[in-house]
Amino acid sequence: MSYSHLTTFERGRLESLNKLGWSTRKIALELNRHHSTIARELNRNSTKEYAS
Repeated sequence: MSYSHLTTFERGRLESLNKLGWSTRKIALELNRHHSTIARELNRNSTKEYAS
């Protein structure tokens, strides 16, 4: 199974869009990623302000 990590640019966009209140599905469409990838990334950084 092949996968790729989010780029620094994608993490920055993810942080910005999340702060604007976008849903994980809407962010996923914007970044052309699966919504579960976005949700996992946000959960991974839920204990502090999102950081890349």
